[in-house]
Amino acid sequence: MIRAALFLWIAATISSCGYKLLEPGVGAGATISVPPSENPTRWRGAEVSFTSALRKDLQRLLHLRFSSENPDYILRSSIQEIRRGAPVRSKIGGAIVGTATVVLTWTLENSHGETFSGGSLEQTLEYLPSEDEDEKQAIEEILDWMAESVVIKVHADFTSVANDKNG
Repeated sequence: MIRAALFLWIAATISSCGYKLLEPGVGAGATISVPPSENPTRWRGAEVSFTSALRKDLQRLLHLRFSSENPDYILRSSIQEIRRGAPVRSKIGGAIVGTATVVLTWTLENSHGETFSGGSLEQTLEYLPSEDEDEKQAIEEILDWMAESVVIKVHADFTSVANDKNG
């Protein structure tokens, strides 16, 4: 009896945590264009890393086809800012911890040029120079996280529209 009650409590706790698995097939095979991210910052190459991660995550998590010829959707992004915080130094002068921050905006437009979805993200990550970490690695990690976050939001918006059509 106690085991059954414990099992029900655990199941209720897990199901109420707000996490939901991504449903397969979202995107219904629509076509999407993902032009290279804009990058007006002085951190060259970040746009390539972000765009590559974004395309990889779209392929992995959604049922979409890439096309630059009359796509159903266009996913545009812009890296607004990349900055490095001054490292915290120890008493003997070595860097203990540093920070890297990335600010990104993105929009998903339909074939009529109307914004379907969009948003902005800002993320800061600490890195440890004493562990051979640096700001470049931190920026790469942030860009990977941001790509996945954008795709999860796009997934949610596609799911919402599909549910509205079905409901």
